[in-house]
Amino acid sequence: MSRRFFGQLHPHHAVIVERLITGSVIAILPTLVMVITTVIQSYLTHDRHILSIDRTIRLVVSCIFTILPFIPIPVVCIVLGLKMASPGGLNGPNTTISDEESPTNKPNDLEGFELANSSGMLSVDNDTLADSATVGEKKDSPAQVTMRQRGEPETGFGPVPASRKAILETAAVIVIPAILLTFEQGVRTAQAFYVHQPGQAIPWYMTKAAFWICIFGLEVVSVLIFGLAQLPQRFSHLRIL
Repeated sequence: MSRRFFGQLHPHHAVIVERLITGSVIAILPTLVMVITTVIQSYLTHDRHILSIDRTIRLVVSCIFTILPFIPIPVVCIVLGLKMASPGGLNGPNTTISDEESPTNKPNDLEGFELANSSGMLSVDNDTLADSATVGEKKDSPAQVTMRQRGEPETGFGPVPASRKAILETAAVIVIPAILLTFEQGVRTAQAFYVHQPGQAIPWYMTKAAFWICIFGLEVVSVLIFGLAQLPQRFSHLRIL
């Protein structure tokens, strides 16, 4: 979501952020394989040296999982900072890309458009339809019909938040769950690092209250925020069926 939020307001500079966040998400797969391997190995061996290595791997992966939910927070801060520094601030005009630059727009002839549109797979704007209606009248000017998937946003990142309120609401939808999930994973990591010592008081993050509130409770709150935020309307990158 933070990648798409960046692309909504700054589509010309969203490639770096897209690659950074996409690479971070892809990095989850090998770390999951490492964790699963060490967990299975811990049931098959009693060698203390191997078990110590497996625990170290799980601790490193747990730290990585703590960093991943934190990434959207600086991305959103950069988006808001660039928007505030632009002319007009948060209330200023939004940067958009033209139809020629949009990756979802594909030129084609009128017959191809009518054939695709009759199958219900494509949609067209009113302006484009009006331009195509004058193809027979204006033979000197080349006709170009723009086709895009039904429901696919023009920029590929979803509808651009037009007002200050919409921008801040979208930022809050991303930042608040990111903070909650980062704190939750931080508690999990602290529990993984904890080694009980005789006579030592149990820290707060090892109590049952912390387990139920900081783990399950924060996940439920995050899911509720995502559900009430109407994400398909804010990030309509999926095609409307």
